[in-house]
Amino acid sequence: MAIYFGLNTDTASSLFSSLSSSNSSTNQTFSLLGDYASIKSGSYKKLLSAYYALDSDSQKASTTNTKLTEKLDSESWKEVASDISSLKSSADTLIETEITEENRSDIEKEISTFVKSYNEVLDSSSDVSSSSLSKKTEWMTRITGNYSDALEKIGITVKEDDTLSLDSEVLSKASLKDIESVFSDSYSYAGQVNSAVNLMAQVASNSGSSNTASLYTSSGTYSNLSSSSLYDILF
Repeated sequence: MAIYFGLNTDTASSLFSSLSSSNSSTNQTFSLLGDYASIKSGSYKKLLSAYYALDSDSQKASTTNTKLTEKLDSESWKEVASDISSLKSSADTLIETEITEENRSDIEKEISTFVKSYNEVLDSSSDVSSSSLSKKTEWMTRITGNYSDALEKIGITVKEDDTLSLDSEVLSKASLKDIESVFSDSYSYAGQVNSAVNLMAQVASNSGSSNTASLYTSSGTYSNLSSSSLYDILF
């Protein structure tokens, strides 16, 4: 009687008697004996441990990627909200400021700020996935397109990608009447952009960080926040 892998031949024979009648059965017998040897030596345990370790690492990586995606999405919404606030603040300033020769320099600086903020809203809003925000942004760009001729007169060009380009030299020579027709009141171009921005802010408030609820008052109207105060709320 011989001993194989801690089993005597009689025991092995009884274990695999149903497999010992053919070459195929003999091969299966040795295969099973080999499996038993691997189990006894600890090889299977090592293989299983390695497998589940890889599976665990995969799950951890998946969880990490999910959290990173959520964080990036949240940061993107915060940036959108901040840019929207900046554009609203600039539009409000232009609407409320009397356009005269005495404050022309300040008006030109604010128009430059408006153009910069407008482009930043288009840029940051493209980084978030929201059909609602896209529709509001598209509405804003259509408004701008409708005023393209009036904007050209004061040095603002609507580019093919819908962003704005400002020619400061043309603006400095533009008539106050032309500037006033674009930025003077709530019915002007600036006023209509402001209306679109208010709706965009509502989307950002509903879709972004819960802290953006501070964008609105208890009555549901848009809070008149500066870009810096909104930034502080979001962060």
